[in-house]
Amino acid sequence: VGVTPNKQFFTPSIPTKLDFDQKVKLLSAGTNFVMFVTENNTLFGMGANSEGQLGVMLTQSAFPSRVDFPREKVIKQISCGENHTLVVTTDETLFGCGSNQFGQLAFISDTNAFGLPSINVTSLVEIPIPQRKVVGVAAGFLFSLILARKGLKTMVLTTDHMKTQNKD
Repeated sequence: VGVTPNKQFFTPSIPTKLDFDQKVKLLSAGTNFVMFVTENNTLFGMGANSEGQLGVMLTQSAFPSRVDFPREKVIKQISCGENHTLVVTTDETLFGCGSNQFGQLAFISDTNAFGLPSINVTSLVEIPIPQRKVVGVAAGFLFSLILARKGLKTMVLTTDHMKTQNKD
């Protein structure tokens, strides 16, 4: 995944084959990390983890690390941003981990000197989206888009929209 220990941050590495005995059904890559889901609904992450984007308690992982996730939830989609990860389940619940410095995880939290949320979420947690079901997500560089449904109405929510608590 481009992370070579003891080298400069942006030093590219030569891809190597990873022997893995499970079939991968979903895959998404962030800046220096990758998340994937196997056919048996197990979530793994590998690469850089400076902001908690892997959802595990490591600074980085050169090999797949299993992420704790409720076994009763079936993962429908994963999306990785610069340093955050979003997961949508078949019951339309949203989970996330990693950087929330610019509100990427849609949390309203303590703020830094610029009035921005300043937390890193180092394990995968449910992100409540009041009165809405999450249909899909797109994790951008420092933002996220959430495709949500309320009754028969479907809308795209930005993390800014979530912070203002718009009731559309």
